[in-house]
Amino acid sequence: VCVCLFVSCTASQTFSKMDGSSGGGPTSTGPTAGKPAASFTDLLQDAVAIADRLARDSTLQGLRLHTNVQQTRERAEELAQRTSRNVPETPLVPAQILLGQRGLDVSRFGKDLKTLNLATSIEPTVPLQATSVEGFLKNERQTALMTAIQKAQKDTMDDFHNQHFNFMLDDWEAEKEKIREILLAGPVLEPMDRDIVQQAQATVAGPHDSAQSGHSGLDSHMQLYAHQVWQLVDSILKKETCPIVDLMHTAAHSLDDVRKDVIVGCWSILEVLVGKPDRRPPPQNYFAEGAFSDCVRRRDLIANNQIKNGLRVLEQRYEGYMSQRLSVAAGADGPLSAAKSRQFVDDFVDVVKWHQQIAPEDELYARIFYALRCGCKEVALQAAQSQNLSPLRLDQYLSEEGYTGTGSLRSEYDRAKSMQLPYKRAVVNILGRCEPDDTHREVALNVEDYLWIKLNMVRTSPGRTSDELSKLQYLVSKKYGEEHFQADREPLRYFSVLLLTGQFEQAIDFLRRKDPRLAVHFAIPLAYTGLLNQATEIGSDMLTRIGDKDSDYAGDDLMGYRLNFGLLIQRYVAGFVRTDPAVAMRYCFLLNDLRAPNGRFSVFVQCVTDMVIESSEWSKILGTWAPDRRTKTPAYIDVFLREEKQRKYVIEAVAQEAEARGRILDAIRLYDLAENQNMALELLNRALSQEISVRDPAHSIQELKTFATQTEQDPRYLGQGTADSVEGQRRFQRQRETLPVLIKLGVFFEQYYRNQLDHALSTMETLKSTNIIPVGLQHVQQCVDNFDNVPQEVLRNLPQVLLYTMNCLDQLFKRLRSLAPTPSNVDGGREQALQRYRDHARALVTYAGMIPFRMPGVTNAELIRMEVGMLL
Repeated sequence: VCVCLFVSCTASQTFSKMDGSSGGGPTSTGPTAGKPAASFTDLLQDAVAIADRLARDSTLQGLRLHTNVQQTRERAEELAQRTSRNVPETPLVPAQILLGQRGLDVSRFGKDLKTLNLATSIEPTVPLQATSVEGFLKNERQTALMTAIQKAQKDTMDDFHNQHFNFMLDDWEAEKEKIREILLAGPVLEPMDRDIVQQAQATVAGPHDSAQSGHSGLDSHMQLYAHQVWQLVDSILKKETCPIVDLMHTAAHSLDDVRKDVIVGCWSILEVLVGKPDRRPPPQNYFAEGAFSDCVRRRDLIANNQIKNGLRVLEQRYEGYMSQRLSVAAGADGPLSAAKSRQFVDDFVDVVKWHQQIAPEDELYARIFYALRCGCKEVALQAAQSQNLSPLRLDQYLSEEGYTGTGSLRSEYDRAKSMQLPYKRAVVNILGRCEPDDTHREVALNVEDYLWIKLNMVRTSPGRTSDELSKLQYLVSKKYGEEHFQADREPLRYFSVLLLTGQFEQAIDFLRRKDPRLAVHFAIPLAYTGLLNQATEIGSDMLTRIGDKDSDYAGDDLMGYRLNFGLLIQRYVAGFVRTDPAVAMRYCFLLNDLRAPNGRFSVFVQCVTDMVIESSEWSKILGTWAPDRRTKTPAYIDVFLREEKQRKYVIEAVAQEAEARGRILDAIRLYDLAENQNMALELLNRALSQEISVRDPAHSIQELKTFATQTEQDPRYLGQGTADSVEGQRRFQRQRETLPVLIKLGVFFEQYYRNQLDHALSTMETLKSTNIIPVGLQHVQQCVDNFDNVPQEVLRNLPQVLLYTMNCLDQLFKRLRSLAPTPSNVDGGREQALQRYRDHARALVTYAGMIPFRMPGVTNAELIRMEVGMLL
């Protein structure tokens, strides 16, 4: 209906316009002219009439409608959907409308964007032509250059990111190690009560310790061990042998620790492993790498002793176990028989038979096994000879040092294995080394039994001992490892296993992660006796492997570990270096023969340097001058370095480090304490030149000025200094002449800041003989001629000296001129005083313009301004 109405209305309007425009008559002559359509029938009739007229008129053929009613309806619905207000308007629609108004087809641009080539390849810089050789070569050259530049840039960025990542990773690993050490040393840093501290200092009792007060970073265990370390250091200083293992073992009995029995047991193991100390005085460099500790190159020489000592430890401990079992079986009356006797072994076998069934054929071998297990080798030999067991060759096993086993026992081993005779199989395997991998679970009831059998399997022959021992060490520490031995639950047991197998470096490194206190004090005897293989560089990792890294285990000269003993000591003393520097120095003295990373000093000197810088207690550690400045007060270092030359060397090393870290005042005092007057005076003048012009000086600057005044009056600085060369002596004399000038300039600046202008000007006039700045016009040329001889320390402050002197003249000039003229003033030479101020100011300006010195522009302007102000 709507379409019909629309068509009718449109046609009517069009027809009316056509009539009006062609004939100029009335607008409508149809039946509906002058009145509205009454109904749909009227409209339909009008539409039919219009259609007939259009069909008859050839000029109106272009107004025909080419769509039917259905198509028109669909088009209207589509337009309604596009213009519906319920549909949300996207940002794309306004953009399309705006661009469409400007004549741009958005759809075409979208298609063009999809066809763009976004490849990053380099396009030819010059259009290629088939006949242009020059253009082709130029394009190839430009392309090659751009490709090389882009590749170099990419490689540079990749290398930078890789290096940065590696640096951050290494830094993080170092920080993690520090955090781990701090966490492991937790209770070490707990303070103690004052009375306990004083008692500890009396116990540890080194010289000069009584001067120490305050809280201590040492707990009772650390104090106990520190006393033993002091005895070791005292023996080293006296060049005597110290039974340090015995001392530590004895001290362990006094520990207040729930693990005391286990700790004592570990010291017992170490005591047997180390053996009795030599009574002769050892070499001077006990702890130096290479003195005793190069175990890799002589692994064969010590492997035999390690095996023998390990077996001896296990046999002694098992003998004690057997005595305990027999005591329990006998009641309170003690063992059934004396130790290391045949009856002793027989009684123990009878006790074992109560809990374990032993075949009659295996009973004799059980007696031999337990006799060997507790070290009663003579009892084992008697038992074998009583039954005529000569094929066992037990006598050869007991007598020969290099016993390597008997191959003829293989058949006996196989027979015992097939007959299920565990004791016979174990004895035959021990004597014949038939099957080294047999663990003998039937008789090896614990870790110590297992280790005793494994150590017996090692062939102690030249050229093979270290290789066999390396296999056992690899089996214990790598194949089984900490998890197998439950090291987290029983760390000291795993530690003893590593000790018994000769893995001293790995044992200390493991114990360090569990108990740093014990690790340090177990490492000290091992290093002193030469059993600890130490790292060659103090900056290396705590534990480093050397030798063939591709093999699991290797023989002599192929595998070994080095422990960073110096780093271990340094990390331990870091917990109490601030509170107990004397005790820390005792531990650090053990590193006196190890070189620091810089190669200039020993690790001991480096530790002392860090100790002084960190604690600022250098007067107690290194000493100081007495009030008369002729003698020195006692210090901690006097105990360790008896010769004055050595002490001066250490003090000067600390002074150099303090200077490098910006501790100038401490460095000056330390150079003075080391009696290096040349360096002390040079550094003092340099520091004064930087600080004398400060308006409100800090306390340290006041101390610096006070020290400078004392140095000026010190007779030790009146000579030729400590330089050996003539040039050095001349340099010292120039520094000696510069010091009084700087002191007076410091006084001038202080008086100027306190507004004592008359005194400040008088102080500058006292420096007239030095020809630094003129005091009158007649003095200008002399100062200009002497300018090249003015020290650099003075030239540094020359602009301020000139400006402040001119300011003093200006203020005094204005003050005097402001006074009204009186007879007394005129008689007193008022005009002469004003003229003298003008001449002095003129001299300063003239001098500033004549000297070859780049004066700040502000200073020149102020000098001229104030001079002109006096002339007006």
